[in-house]
Formats: sequence, structure tokens, C-alpha cells
Amino acid sequence: MVALSSYQETIRCADREYELGCNRYVSAVHPQGYRHLEYVQDAPFPTFGHKIVSAQIRKSVFMPYGHNATVVTYESDRDVALEVRPLIAYRDYHHTARQNGAINSSPEIGQNALR
Repeated sequence: MVALSSYQETIRCADREYELGCNRYVSAVHPQGYRHLEYVQDAPFPTFGHKIVSAQIRKSVFMPYGHNATVVTYESDRDVALEVRPLIAYRDYHHTARQNGAINSSPEIGQNALR
């Protein structure tokens, strides 16, 4: 099953918004978050370093062994706001998705965590 296809991340810094994501379409690339990408590391797990204005943003992604979960963490050396918009699929990976009314659209929001 594909539960989460992707998500769009927006950083608010210095009274502006900057998108970190990047999607390739037939005739366009949008958003163009690659413009802020400084580095990518693959060990011990994928880590992406972004520079936005004077802020350094670090995003790490890993899947804990034996758990049906993906953990994404963000760190910044400056005070920034982060907005994450999930693109939920919840479909068999062989098929395309349509609207699914059975999805719970009310996330559990905790201190520095979203479930």
C-alpha cells in the first residue's frame, strides 16, 4: 500500500515563503525547491541541506527497522516556521488513486510532532 505519496514543505523566513519541494512535470518543474538545496547525504540515512536567506535547514528521512513508519525530522539554526501539506494516497501501489472518504483527516497534533 502507498499511504503517503509525498508532501509539500514551505519555510517561512524573513517575511517570505520558500518551498522546499520539487516536482517534475512534462513542461515544468514546480515548485523549484532545488534552488535552495546545498547538499544531499545518503549515510547513515538520507539528509538534505537547504539554505534559505541566512537559515540552514536540515531534513532527515529514515524508516525504523521492523516498523511500518517513516520518520522525517527538520532542524534549523534560525527561527523559522515550517508548513507541511501531506499528499495522502492510501492505495495499492499498482493502481492510481481516487478520493477516499475513509481517510481520517484529523491528525493527532502533539508538541513538535504530528501523527
